[in-house]
Amino acid sequence: MDRPTEANRALADAALAALELLLCGFEAAAGPDGAAALRELHDLPQDPIHAGLLAVVLRLVFLLHAEDRGLLPVDRPEYAARFGVLALFDRLAADVGADPGAMVGRFAAWSHLLATWRALHRGLDDAGLHFPARGGDLFDPDAHPFLEGRHHRRTDERVALPGVDDSTVHRVLHRLLHREHERLAYRDLDVEHLGRAYEALLGHRVVRPPARADEEVPRLVLRPGPERRRTGSHYTPRGLTEAVVRTALAPQ
Repeated sequence: MDRPTEANRALADAALAALELLLCGFEAAAGPDGAAALRELHDLPQDPIHAGLLAVVLRLVFLLHAEDRGLLPVDRPEYAARFGVLALFDRLAADVGADPGAMVGRFAAWSHLLATWRALHRGLDDAGLHFPARGGDLFDPDAHPFLEGRHHRRTDERVALPGVDDSTVHRVLHRLLHREHERLAYRDLDVEHLGRAYEALLGHRVVRPPARADEEVPRLVLRPGPERRRTGSHYTPRGLTEAVVRTALAPQ
């Protein structure tokens, strides 16, 4: 297998695995009290759970790519502490290495990611950090309000953030950054690699299979969509994926 094909497959596999981990994490975060709301969200048209979690993975992939290429100020301590994704992973990994149970009952990492996405979307000029407002849909906090615990696009709604724990965020980032025991070099990836990851995610859907005899309510799972099952191939036009990738971090 040639290196570009191997890189395509590695990133697509990592992105799909991260999507599955996020789905499990959100369902676990919903718990008994929020399970009904998650089921209602799943029953809406256009598969909003898949769309929202797909956006999360794409946001992370683009940020890892940008940070690894030095397109964001990763060497600034203020950025690393408040917004950095690679720095966040390093802190979580260090905590797990020092104490495997360190993630239990911790929920700060998801808030860190939400703050990063909001800063990129709306722009920031604070404490020596300057981000131009990028606008667009990818980082828009109103595009997928359930990611912030909201039911509507209205931003003044009082919310309780989803209880996505630090363990989920750590496992998602670890999967995106590693293939077996090797670190993925995001700086070496180009638009085709990122586009293929986008296509791999786009070809799946969130479904609720029939309940087994030993479960009251079946868990949500990720399954290939009808087009992918029929063709077994990538089908998104290359021009679309390139447009998504090339404009994701460009100021509007």
